[in-house]
Amino acid sequence: MNWTIFLKEHVDRHVRIYACVFISIGFLSMPMLFLTSNSAYYIALQCVVWISIGCLFFFMLKDDHLPVSLSDSLSSPQEPQLLKEEAALYNSALEDAGDTYEKLVTFFNDQKPYLKAGINVTEVAVSVGTNRAYLSRFINDRLNLNFNQFVNSYRIKEAQRVIAEQGVIALPKLCKMVGFTSMATFTVAFKLNTGMTPGEWCKHYKRSIH
Repeated sequence: MNWTIFLKEHVDRHVRIYACVFISIGFLSMPMLFLTSNSAYYIALQCVVWISIGCLFFFMLKDDHLPVSLSDSLSSPQEPQLLKEEAALYNSALEDAGDTYEKLVTFFNDQKPYLKAGINVTEVAVSVGTNRAYLSRFINDRLNLNFNQFVNSYRIKEAQRVIAEQGVIALPKLCKMVGFTSMATFTVAFKLNTGMTPGEWCKHYKRSIH
């Protein structure tokens, strides 16, 4: 049971009852003004007092007009617990994210799934022990990439490694070796990751080693 909500509803209910009682007494006393003549002034004053008290109780129904000590007792007891729960959830999310990242990088470095043309996010998600939606969102949020961009970044690094090791290699052959299905996509991805086309990068690399 949420005791904060229960206590607040309990207080509000009693305040409403008291307000109705006091206002009713005030209005029921009004006919006395016409039935007596000696103490009409005091009866009128009594009516005003009872009605005023009732209105005051209605006015106090707002949280910001409840006594400070009562407002604190309604809100403060749960705050430490809520903060602890939020901190626990935050720490758990960080641990999950770190675990996912480690599994993902290990899988890509060891198994090299990016070399397979047509690799998709569902296959990778199964391999790292998560689901498609979570992995896709994780790559978007954590790495600021979509899944294809993430895969292509590994393919381009692999292409650079192959060029460095083999020296001369036909670009169409290299394109297929690293998982691309078309030269156009290979060229765009290569330039996106290195700032140069494959041909430009090869020339730059050859000049740098001589």
